[in-house]
Amino acid sequence: MAQETNGNKKLLAGVQVLDFTQYLAGPSATRLLADLGADVIKIERAPDGDLGRKIHLVEPGISAFFLAASAGKKSVGVEFKNPTGLEIVRELVRQVDVAVENYSPLGLWSGRAVRPSHQLRHHRSGPEWRDVHDR
Repeated sequence: MAQETNGNKKLLAGVQVLDFTQYLAGPSATRLLADLGADVIKIERAPDGDLGRKIHLVEPGISAFFLAASAGKKSVGVEFKNPTGLEIVRELVRQVDVAVENYSPLGLWSGRAVRPSHQLRHHRSGPEWRDVHDR
């Protein structure tokens, strides 16, 4: 969100990231992108949101873990099974530069319901950029 530090433009200023991550690894990665200046929009599955909201509670309903991993991000709750919710996600995917997800291998992109033009995936050999095109 903050695009400058001490008058210097941040490295990822102007990059828009759609964050479909949960638990630790994905949210930590997208937190780093936000720290580097990217505009990160976290998509949470309605009605409960990110499962990380339920761990390391410091007060009833407030997770220190979730707050730390989500700092600097915007957040939207979406019901993926609702056609309107899915259309919201499709429109957001069209508008961003990068989509990051860490769902199961048969997760969000598998049914081609939503297809980003660029996707950062983590493979056993390490992260790689991959163009994903509709056929």
